[in-house]
Amino acid sequence: MRRILFCAMWLGMAGCGILDPGPVQRELEVAPYKVGCVGVGPRLCLQVRDSGASAWETLYETPVGFAFEWGVRQVIVVREEERDPVPADASSIVRHLERVVSKTSAAAGTRFDLGVPSPWLQSTSGTTLGVLGEPIQVACGDEGCVQILQAAESVPRILMTLELPGGPGEPLTLTEWRPCQAEGGPCAPPARVRR
Repeated sequence: MRRILFCAMWLGMAGCGILDPGPVQRELEVAPYKVGCVGVGPRLCLQVRDSGASAWETLYETPVGFAFEWGVRQVIVVREEERDPVPADASSIVRHLERVVSKTSAAAGTRFDLGVPSPWLQSTSGTTLGVLGEPIQVACGDEGCVQILQAAESVPRILMTLELPGGPGEPLTLTEWRPCQAEGGPCAPPARVRR
């Protein structure tokens, strides 16, 4: 009898949500740049880390309600919930922005690597490139832009080393780039950009 009563009590607590931990809040630092990643297909993803952690991790889905800004490091609080059912090719966790704790402009000259599929690169002027789907410009100079676009015609991916600008809305600066013969494979030695 006690066993039945215990089971009924346990099921009642689980049904009322007492045993269900529910949503979890997490404070994340968001890097001031995105990186290339592959989920359903190639795209650019956020880099995040728990406050105080040193290693960055790739976040394949942007938190609901979060607005990423190139060149701005943000600390945010998100609410994480389990998805049920989990859609095909999606995370089992959905994140919702609760609040932005802080926004800080990254230091001018901060360098990062960005690998993109070649078709994503598009000429926006003689001296800048655009990256498909992103509100950024890459300053590469006349010669650098021409070389990258020519290489992009014969390779599937380009790996660029970029520097963050000194202010919002300014183009990123291309310092070097590498043509890559395979999606995830090695790339050629870097080609420096002459200005």
